[in-house]
Amino acid sequence: ALTIVGEEGVSDDEFKLTIAEGGSLTSSGTITNTSHDTLVEGVLTNNGTANYDDMTIAEGGQSINTVFEQGDILTIAQGGTHTNTGTSIWNNKTVGGSASNGANASEDINGVFDIVAGGDYTNDGKLDATGTPTTNVAGELTNNKSGEALYDDMTISDGGSSTNHGYEKGDILTVEEGGTHTNTGTSIWNNKTVAGSSENTGKEYIDGTFDIEAGGDYTNKGDLDATDTETTNVAGDLVNDKDGTAHYDDMDIADGGTSTNNGYEEGDILDIGGDWTNNGESHWNNIVVGEGGETHFGSDS
Repeated sequence: ALTIVGEEGVSDDEFKLTIAEGGSLTSSGTITNTSHDTLVEGVLTNNGTANYDDMTIAEGGQSINTVFEQGDILTIAQGGTHTNTGTSIWNNKTVGGSASNGANASEDINGVFDIVAGGDYTNDGKLDATGTPTTNVAGELTNNKSGEALYDDMTISDGGSSTNHGYEKGDILTVEEGGTHTNTGTSIWNNKTVAGSSENTGKEYIDGTFDIEAGGDYTNKGDLDATDTETTNVAGDLVNDKDGTAHYDDMDIADGGTSTNNGYEEGDILDIGGDWTNNGESHWNNIVVGEGGETHFGSDS
């Protein structure tokens, strides 16, 4: 076992375990450094049990966990790498470099989860960020086909991208202007607001609020189920592609908004104050064309 006691009266924020550039530390036992911080400039490999306070992985540094690790704050600087193939538990995680959660691995993040610009995080295992109020994505977040990702809220900011190929579920997804959300797997959100760009080629379920704001665009090439959303509000651009199937309750197309159906869509009340085009098959119980609203029908509709 390796235990870092430190010095009485020394700040907890002092680095008392440092793996210097060019150095390496491999542990198959127990590491305990819960009273002070850990700095990784070289290579730290944990094949046992590791308990930390805070850890900083510097440029060129690598931290590899294959069994069990837990700590308070994990900071991955640009050029740093964190790899988990075991169980990894952190209260806060900031990714400015590269981080991955392997197949059959599990990662729990319970406070702050920020992927900053230039940073990337890839999940092939199970990610539980439900204890994080908002997962902030300014870099690249990828949930691969074998991955299961659970969130509370997620905000994708300008320049950020979140791509789901597996299974993801959360409360509020906000795609800000310049942000991108792509789904090819199964995506479930209680609320979704799109001011940037979003595309679905898998299965997407939206159960509360679905707003496409002015300047935002959403394209469905898969199966979209928004029947539990009382009103899908379209102030930007909504396209249901020729391969898309879209199910709604009500839809309100605002002045300046456009909704184009090239596939199959159905719903209860369609209120058109902007522009609606049907080039496919469309079923609505009620259609209201308001002042300034426009409708267009293709030859195949």
